[in-house]
Amino acid sequence: MNKAKQMICPPDRKQSKLGALLSSLSEVVAEERKKLLAPEMEQAEESKRLRVQQITEGAEEMRLTAALEQRRNQRICREITERDYKQTQVSLQEAKKPFKRQMEKILKKLIKTIDFLERAKRGKSAPLIEAAYQQCLMEERILHDPVLDQLDAARAVMPYEPPACSVESAPAAAAALAAPAPGKYVPSSDLRGAETTRRSCYTRNR
Repeated sequence: MNKAKQMICPPDRKQSKLGALLSSLSEVVAEERKKLLAPEMEQAEESKRLRVQQITEGAEEMRLTAALEQRRNQRICREITERDYKQTQVSLQEAKKPFKRQMEKILKKLIKTIDFLERAKRGKSAPLIEAAYQQCLMEERILHDPVLDQLDAARAVMPYEPPACSVESAPAAAAALAAPAPGKYVPSSDLRGAETTRRSCYTRNR
């Protein structure tokens, strides 16, 4: 059937050749177009890559700049804080100086006052001690003077004969006469009398 059809209406070979030529030509054009567009596409890709790289580098630079700025601001704030602290400390020290000088003056005055009071106390104590001593002597004289007067009157009536004593008993007798009883007041005249008696006993026995 097909053969009969081809025999009745044979196909146009020129058209088939032309169609094949056109199809091959379109393919060649497409390939050449691709070849021509390849550098442009590569350039576009390179431009896109460069733009992305620039954006990335710009962002990194901005980040580094922000970090540097932040550190600089922190350093400035720290320096300002330290300076303010030092100024505050200096101001406090300056403010304390008058109070310190005043306290030193008060302390010196207090030391002088205490020293003056101690000296006055010592100066007052000496007369008081002397007065107490004189009062004690006066009381002892009041107690012992009548006895001494009676002894003097008895000596005036009858002559005094020193007792005979041996050389061996002279030191003991002198010590007994010289040693007063505990708590008893012995006037200096009695002590001198005891010493005279001891010496006379010693001279007589020689």
